[in-house]
Amino acid sequence: MEIKNRSQTKLKNLISRFISQFAELGINQIKTAITNFISLFIFVIVLIFAVIYIGIPSLGSLFNSLSPWNQQKQEISAKNNVRDAYSSIIGSNVGIISQNGFISWFSSKEAKEIDISIPKLINYSPLFDDDSNRSQLKTAFESSFNKDTSFQSAGTYKIFYDGELVVGWKDGEKISSFKDLSKVQKKEILADLQKKIWNKSNVKFNEWEKIGDQDNVDFDFKPSSNRVKIIGKFLDEGGWFFGVGKKKYKLYVEYDLKDDDTPVLVDKSLKVEEVK
Repeated sequence: MEIKNRSQTKLKNLISRFISQFAELGINQIKTAITNFISLFIFVIVLIFAVIYIGIPSLGSLFNSLSPWNQQKQEISAKNNVRDAYSSIIGSNVGIISQNGFISWFSSKEAKEIDISIPKLINYSPLFDDDSNRSQLKTAFESSFNKDTSFQSAGTYKIFYDGELVVGWKDGEKISSFKDLSKVQKKEILADLQKKIWNKSNVKFNEWEKIGDQDNVDFDFKPSSNRVKIIGKFLDEGGWFFGVGKKKYKLYVEYDLKDDDTPVLVDKSLKVEEVK
């Protein structure tokens, strides 16, 4: 009986020792696995940052340096020095939007778009009124823009003065100007103009004559005087049967825009003449 008990005790001790060793081995393996995972995770993060902030820029620079237009691009950049535009005016800023890397490789332009922001010119002397010639100042910025050299550096330019858009250029064409009337202003002028045409000439304005897909009308706005000159041709409503027999008219008129943008017809400026 005693021998049997000893055998059972030894067996229990053996099993306990085996379980203890197995548990120790399992915990060590788990610790090792966790350590390896953390090390791998840190390595991957470092590798990603290295590729993004070191590898890709380096490859991009190398890629661009192989472009046949790279030398010309550098020479144009040094000659035009767009980043120095209006630098003599404290607070001026030049924002540059880079081109797509693939497009840049086939171009001598250094940027897709260049935005030039000029702060308000302030004179604290009571002898001068800074805002009295604001529109003339904007006109000077717009008219002094040198297209011949500027478009060597970028395809699109925007010039801002005191936070307001002065002019926008794209591929050599003016796409916006502070002299342009807004859609709301044009709509209000047209609504008033239709009434004035009817009252003066007994003609119902229907639509502007079309040249291609463009309205045959010019709104010539002078910000310095807040006056709009409108020259164009329009069609009346025609006959009662589906507008058959529409007549064409030449139009000349001037409007003044008040401080709240309300259009006011300039006295005796409206001229309507049927085109024969």
